[in-house]
Amino acid sequence: MVENSNLSALTRPCSRPKKHFVLQLPSKSYVNASASASTKSLDTTFASQAQVSSVPATLDISSLQLLHHFSTSTGSTLAGNPGTSRVDRFWRVTAPKVGFSHYFLLDIILSVSAVHLATLYPDQRSSYLDQAEERLSRGVAQMGKELAGLCPENCDACWIASILVCHHTLGLGPQPQNYLCFGGDDATKWIYLLRGCRSIFETMSEYIGRGLLAELFSAEADNGCDGHEAPPQPIDYTTPLELLRCLLERADHDDCASPIADNLEALSLLKQGFEAAYGSGEERLRNNNGIVFVWLWRVPDGFIKSMLDKRPSALAIYAHFAVLLRTLEDHWFVKGWPRHIVQGIDAVTPPGYQACLEWPKDMLGWEEGRD
Repeated sequence: MVENSNLSALTRPCSRPKKHFVLQLPSKSYVNASASASTKSLDTTFASQAQVSSVPATLDISSLQLLHHFSTSTGSTLAGNPGTSRVDRFWRVTAPKVGFSHYFLLDIILSVSAVHLATLYPDQRSSYLDQAEERLSRGVAQMGKELAGLCPENCDACWIASILVCHHTLGLGPQPQNYLCFGGDDATKWIYLLRGCRSIFETMSEYIGRGLLAELFSAEADNGCDGHEAPPQPIDYTTPLELLRCLLERADHDDCASPIADNLEALSLLKQGFEAAYGSGEERLRNNNGIVFVWLWRVPDGFIKSMLDKRPSALAIYAHFAVLLRTLEDHWFVKGWPRHIVQGIDAVTPPGYQACLEWPKDMLGWEEGRD
């Protein structure tokens, strides 16, 4: 999701202290003490049997078909819109290579490929989803063991896997009572996964972005598609975001459980996301997945908790995020989610906050009662 060095300003951790509640990872002192060297080269890592997870007894035809589809189709869809040749190559070529040394990642890659195929071939959806679930369950179970011993040798594979698990959940499409950042008991797993990506990245920042992931974070120019496309159709996002800020500053006085500072920080970060996606000057970054999802990566932990607790002020900001998410709706794994999210927010928003939802509803072509 995070594409290149142009995103460094967006992905830079906030200055406020963070209390990570997603993954229990080893401390940096442990990592530094246990690391005998920096991340190995790609070829060396592939050759090292010490890094290979439990090897499957056989590689069946369905696995080969799923891997072929990922390398020829699914991987390119993860590169962003319009994407770059470098990032496209990373997902199509490098990520599967990393999977050959870390089979839990290979299982997760194949699960995402199966979900993608399920969206392309509805008549075979059930069969593909069964394959996806089986491979995801096996991959995630092994990934948990790898995370317990997170180190320079497996951090790249764990980070890639965590990103792909997020894509897997999105690719299944909107589900009842699941609005990604709030909902039923199982609905909030996705936001924990995404925040887990951040935890891995921050814990292993000394190693991630070098070695295996160097090409993904490289600032070098691409020789292929370079993303210099016209920005999305211009919209006036400044006025509604400023109006929302004014409404929240007044309303939050009556909503003591929602920290005003967290809400305002989340709103400020969201404005940066709109500028990156819709801006016409230097502030505009390539229109890729990282621009959008990095907002949920950067917002304060207190704001995440407010969304999980269904605090109306936090959900009002989240509804505006759905408008930014709409810029990715031509991607198979985002289709249907923006409207679904706002529908869920509308259902739990009290009358006093309904004015905060007018702009997101208007931008999404809202029709009352429509699913």
